[in-house]
Amino acid sequence: MPQAEQRERTAKRIALLHGSVRPLAYAIVGYGHLTGVDILITGTLRTFSQQNDLYAQGRTAHGRKVTNAEGGQSYHNYGLAFDFVVMDYFGRPLWTETPWKTIGEFGESIGLAWGGNWTKPDRPHFQLAGVPHHTALLAIAPDGYLPADWRTVP
Repeated sequence: MPQAEQRERTAKRIALLHGSVRPLAYAIVGYGHLTGVDILITGTLRTFSQQNDLYAQGRTAHGRKVTNAEGGQSYHNYGLAFDFVVMDYFGRPLWTETPWKTIGEFGESIGLAWGGNWTKPDRPHFQLAGVPHHTALLAIAPDGYLPADWRTVP
């Protein structure tokens, strides 16, 4: 995939994120650019239905398990999480040679939680750090759409 198309896709995906996460996602992409690593944002906001479809994979639907979160349980459902991949010079994803730790540490330094530090690592995943449990988010946003001032909502 040409770099211009990758950038356009990344920008469209970032635009779906909650306003509190958008600049952090751009910072990850910019960090990659500054360090010579081409980062493509692959997933951001998901509906509860899309999340349930992903959850079904490897359970009741064909494919391998890709998530342990059902609809409403993922920070993707609230626009507070995003996934990424590092692309090689030819526009192909790199999964084994990626500088995961360096990218993860940078993300954590700007206010993201990195999935690479989890008990079951999810290296291509970031989410906003310090976010309440998904049950609290569900109470604020039962449809997944968080208000701009969601941190101040009682």
